[in-house]
Amino acid sequence: MVYAEITYFSFDNVCQMLSVSPRTLRRYAAILQKKLGKEFDRRKGEPGFSPQAVAALQKFCELRRVNKMPIERCAEYLRVNGF
Repeated sequence: MVYAEITYFSFDNVCQMLSVSPRTLRRYAAILQKKLGKEFDRRKGEPGFSPQAVAALQKFCELRRVNKMPIERCAEYLRVNGF
């Protein structure tokens, strides 16, 4: 039997990767969890962020920086167009 191993990114590593504060990262994660639901797989009890969750956060931050989109519009864009 083969088991899949999921690599999780720690909270601090994701903060450094995205150049955001921990408070901002918690806020972005809560918004994406609310808007994307199961696509953004950040659950309580996980040791960190999955690669899929990090990809969603990276795209979210990119939209915020480059296009200067409001937070809710960024989340809606990711929900409709994917990441």
